[in-house]
Amino acid sequence: MRLTERKLGRDNPISTQLGRHQVGLSDGRMRFPRALREKAYRHLIQIIRQTSAQLEIGLCLEESSMFDSLGLGASFGRCNCVL
Repeated sequence: MRLTERKLGRDNPISTQLGRHQVGLSDGRMRFPRALREKAYRHLIQIIRQTSAQLEIGLCLEESSMFDSLGLGASFGRCNCVL
C-alpha cells in the first residue's frame, strides 16, 4: 500500500476501497469489501463459464463463506496458482 499511495496518493481509488477498518481479520491482510469482491468474482466466473464451462476455478486466500456464496464450495482451498 505504501508503494501504491506514494505513486497515486493516499486518496486513490484502490486505497479508498480497501478495508482499512478490518482490524479483526485473522491473517492481517487488507481486502476490498466483501460485496465488491463477490460482485467482481461473479462477473469473472460468468465470463470464465462462457469461455470454458469445465475449467476449474480457485480463489486464492478467500474465505470459505465466499466460496459457498459463489457456488464454489467444493473448490475451497484450491488456488489457481496451483491448479
